[in-house]
Amino acid sequence: MNILKLFLKHNGILFYIFFIILVGGLVLLSQPKQINWEEEILKLQQYEYRVLDIYKEEVTKQGYEEVDYELNKIVQQLDELGLQYNYRVDLHGTVEKAIINKYSFYAKYYTVKIDKKTYVFKNKSLGEQFITEIKKYTKDNYKISTTTLLINKESSKTELDKVIKDKKAAYEKAKAEEEARKKAAAKKNKTSVRAKSGNKKIYQDYAHDLVLQYGWTENDFEALVKLWQKESGWNPYSKNKYSGAYGIPQALPGSKMASAGSDWATNYKTQIKWGLKYIKNRYGSPSKAWAHFQKKHWY
Repeated sequence: MNILKLFLKHNGILFYIFFIILVGGLVLLSQPKQINWEEEILKLQQYEYRVLDIYKEEVTKQGYEEVDYELNKIVQQLDELGLQYNYRVDLHGTVEKAIINKYSFYAKYYTVKIDKKTYVFKNKSLGEQFITEIKKYTKDNYKISTTTLLINKESSKTELDKVIKDKKAAYEKAKAEEEARKKAAAKKNKTSVRAKSGNKKIYQDYAHDLVLQYGWTENDFEALVKLWQKESGWNPYSKNKYSGAYGIPQALPGSKMASAGSDWATNYKTQIKWGLKYIKNRYGSPSKAWAHFQKKHWY
């Protein structure tokens, strides 16, 4: 103690100077370092843009075209109100994810409208493939348009498969109905022709009697049956769609048979009478008329 008093008595000034220097040093060390906030904000922005550009590349690799981004609506509204957006990072998240969530990412899409519903595709080739599948089951024409939407807004495979399945089902149903209509029409037409053509046996029995009256033979009758079977199938209403020849004997024109009766268009007897008279005057007999037909394919 005496030694300390003796030191302070002879070295008091040096002690006080040392004390002041020591306290001053401690004060300086306790003061925070000056931060350039503008520089720090710029670094943060640069980091944010790097994160966004890297994510943009990743999205492009997924098949999206013309990818771009902008602040999402919530952040824009906060900016308009002069409020600061706070990054939130949950236990399973990252700063990068928080930055990405701050923005909305858009891409170019290709759309196809079918039955008032629009289907969306990442790229044009997917839209073209979809139209190709749809065109298998419809004659409608479809075109591809473009639009800009948020990423991950393309139509799902399940949705696309369903519309293709529905179109196929509608096509097969319409096809089956059309085939049923054709069969019904063919059946109706066949029934109508059969009803109009009447009973071939009755016609041939009538012709047989006339053949014998002309003094011709059974061979002549058989030749007549073959001749008119080829010409008209023994149908009184048969009409050649190319020449207009009409009736059982295929008179050309059909009105020629009016010389045998005014009911030539509907009466098989009138037609047969005219036909046998024509054969007699031109060929002499049904056998000769049949022989001519076999060579020329007309008589």
